[in-house]
Amino acid sequence: ALTRACLDAIGGFAALRDNDQNVSAVIAFLRQQKIAEKKIQTSQLQLAEDWEYIGGGQRVQKGYYAATVLSFESPSLENYPSLWKGISQLPSVSIEGVMFDISNRIQIQENTRIQALLAAKKKAERLASALETRIGQPLLIEEEASRRDDIRTPIAFTAQSRAAETEKQSLSPGTLSIQARIKAVFHLLHD
Repeated sequence: ALTRACLDAIGGFAALRDNDQNVSAVIAFLRQQKIAEKKIQTSQLQLAEDWEYIGGGQRVQKGYYAATVLSFESPSLENYPSLWKGISQLPSVSIEGVMFDISNRIQIQENTRIQALLAAKKKAERLASALETRIGQPLLIEEEASRRDDIRTPIAFTAQSRAAETEKQSLSPGTLSIQARIKAVFHLLHD
């Protein structure tokens, strides 16, 4: 006779096996869609008891469930509709989030920092002129942590989805904000 521990182990192994098959199916689909192997990552494997709550505050164990988080990166926004449709059609797979980003973020952040520094210099010059003085060499330049009232530079997506061009638009590229806040302290020069 099988003990409860053996039955539990068999149920847990079955859940893991099913989860592995589902993850393998998603990875195979992503490879078919030309997503690079290094852009696919699995993480957060979970195996837990699956409980169902019944009347009177009682619960009954239904078995086990297993789950894995799978993340990937697509190099083109144009791939989004086919990826979304393909993954959503795979059995026992749910999509919990989609995040958009830009490929040249570091370059844009550097440019935004320079723009913020130039804006800080202009502001200091205007303030100094109110005191009938002018600014000299900077004494301090540092980047401050982001806050809601940061200087924001909107960066629009340049990649357009062919699906977005149709009447049944399901993708709106939108914009992302790259932020920089600079603290600059200048020496004041008196004439």
